[in-house]
Amino acid sequence: PVEGGEVLVTGLSKIFVFWKRNLCFLILPFFIFVSSCSSSAQVSPLDLSKLDPPLQILIKQRDLSGPYDIGVRRDGSKEYGVIIQTSNSEELRSLGIQIGSVVGGLVTARMTIGELEKVARLHSVKSIQASKMDFPHN
Repeated sequence: PVEGGEVLVTGLSKIFVFWKRNLCFLILPFFIFVSSCSSSAQVSPLDLSKLDPPLQILIKQRDLSGPYDIGVRRDGSKEYGVIIQTSNSEELRSLGIQIGSVVGGLVTARMTIGELEKVARLHSVKSIQASKMDFPHN
């Protein structure tokens, strides 16, 4: 029984030494995977081209100024009024986007920057424009 116990302890110590020496090789693929997932969350140049210039600036600089329809949600996050040209408005609903109206392939919606990035990546979305606030001119 002593020899068997020694073999078990020796085997466990070898496994421990193996894991200790190769830990970086085991963790490195995990970090590569995580970083690839986070970079895929960014909007590609093709998807960015679906946005009108003010929304492109919003995505890049996280700021939009001017006569655009900007509101604040109950949680304090900013939301932006947009007009989306899409072939599938139900896909927007399934993402939880706050849809105002749907007329043919045009959808009015209110969304955060994060939601805007998700919607821009959808294949069914052709273009997204910032809606503007317009006031009477007397």
